[in-house]
Amino acid sequence: MGKMCHRKTHAILMSHKFSVQTELEKYYHSELIMYTAWQEEERDFLSDFDTYNESHTSQLNEITAVKN
Repeated sequence: MGKMCHRKTHAILMSHKFSVQTELEKYYHSELIMYTAWQEEERDFLSDFDTYNESHTSQLNEITAVKN
């Protein structure tokens, strides 16, 4: 398969920035994707909740710990 080597420049993770005022569900969805461990989106985020807002609120401690 070849040799592995370190990158010479750092890779930067790019993400969309959604507005909390206008696109609330998209904002919470992007926060969940970025700051929580997940494998299957529907199962891990919406299995027990109706909206991404509710799922985000239940995992708020984990999200803030990772962000800081």
